[in-house]
Amino acid sequence: MSVLEKVIAKMSKRKIDAASDYRAAVIQLADGHEPDADQLAKVLERSSKTPGDLRDAVASLIERRRLRAVLDAKPKAEKRIAEIDAATGKIEAKREAFDQKCDGERAPLDDEHERLQTTVAAAGDAERALYRGCADPQVLNRSEAITNEIEQILAEVQQLQNERHRFSAAAVGENETARNVMSLDGYRVEAAENLKTYAAKCVELDAQIAELEARLPALKEESAKLDARRLEP
Repeated sequence: MSVLEKVIAKMSKRKIDAASDYRAAVIQLADGHEPDADQLAKVLERSSKTPGDLRDAVASLIERRRLRAVLDAKPKAEKRIAEIDAATGKIEAKREAFDQKCDGERAPLDDEHERLQTTVAAAGDAERALYRGCADPQVLNRSEAITNEIEQILAEVQQLQNERHRFSAAAVGENETARNVMSLDGYRVEAAENLKTYAAKCVELDAQIAELEARLPALKEESAKLDARRLEP
């Protein structure tokens, strides 16, 4: 390794270390701890950040944590909503016989349902805010790449399916024509060859489609994991 390469490597490592130290300082302040002022000043200097940058980063992390806390309340709220929906469904079945009694039982459940719906709605807003506000370039770039790859695969699959449909339709037409001219031995031979060609092409296209579609589950799984990372504080 040349001297220049060593210098570049060291500068790159210092840059990464500085970014890591800065992130640690942001987390420490967001947690309510006060780091040593001299050490913090050195971190800001190494990472080329200003106190204003640090203040904004801490505020952003605190807000994202708040949003995540709201989002984390969603599963419990949804579960309870489902339980309440089941309960109110049973109550509705008894409504004709016990009108007054059912109204009394349902009132508090409806109130709770409305409150929980508000919680779920707030969680939805939090989820969208977290998703849109993700600033991790690694996550964003990979997510975009996977989305493009999935779209490309789907487009290729659609193109292959269209092509297969054409060959399949051609085979149907060949069969229909063959039935109308079965007295011509020469044409029967030609039709058989054409059908063999169409069938082979359909098999080939099916294999290509299956190969492309086999790539989708892993891509979608990775995409889902990246989406989950975009919801992290």
